[in-house]
Amino acid sequence: MTEHTQLAEPVTDQVPAGTPFANEQSFELTQRMAKALSHSRLVPKAFQGEIADCMIAIEIAHRLNVSPMSVLQNLHIIEGKPSFSAKFMISAFNASPDYGPMRYEWRGAEGQDDRGCRAMAIDKHTGDMLRGPWITMEMAKAEGWFQKRGSKWQTMPEKMLMYRAAAWFIDTVAPELLLAAPSMGGEIIDVEPIHISDPKNAVSETVAEIHKRRREGKPLGPVTTDAPIEKPEEY
Repeated sequence: MTEHTQLAEPVTDQVPAGTPFANEQSFELTQRMAKALSHSRLVPKAFQGEIADCMIAIEIAHRLNVSPMSVLQNLHIIEGKPSFSAKFMISAFNASPDYGPMRYEWRGAEGQDDRGCRAMAIDKHTGDMLRGPWITMEMAKAEGWFQKRGSKWQTMPEKMLMYRAAAWFIDTVAPELLLAAPSMGGEIIDVEPIHISDPKNAVSETVAEIHKRRREGKPLGPVTTDAPIEKPEEY
């Protein structure tokens, strides 16, 4: 008769990877990591010496499955609220397997209040073209974005239109991409601080998409049109 002996699983104190606040051990490990990051001159000044803030950034990075440095370089505190840079949001969207790369639709004349932009992308599951809300210069002035001190709306309005359109598009069409992280309040894209923006994985996938579109002979730049776009396959 064959006797089968079931071996008990070894007991270990090892903390599961990627659970910063799961228990006391993981909390202490995260705290040590945060302390090391807070002493680095490579992190933004807002996080230097701020162990608690670095711990929160590490936890957010875990939820988004990105490098803590990507979060630290793109997470900014505006009036006490954390906000991601628009570049980080766009990069995260372009890295998603559910959507095609983001493109932009324009209307109105440059330099005029009716100049507007909205972001759009293809839903890879349905083939539908998804479009976000229009953002116009008239709106920027009415909401006070244009007049804000240090605002880039006055010096690079086209870029700010694209950033704002992208942020609103993601908030309304694909909020699940950054649902685990602080919502993009919009303030950060008006002043646009200098920072490293693209997570490694997002950059590699975006480059792959660009090469694919080149091979297929499809346009790479923003789409400019005054009429709604009805052929998703062209973009």
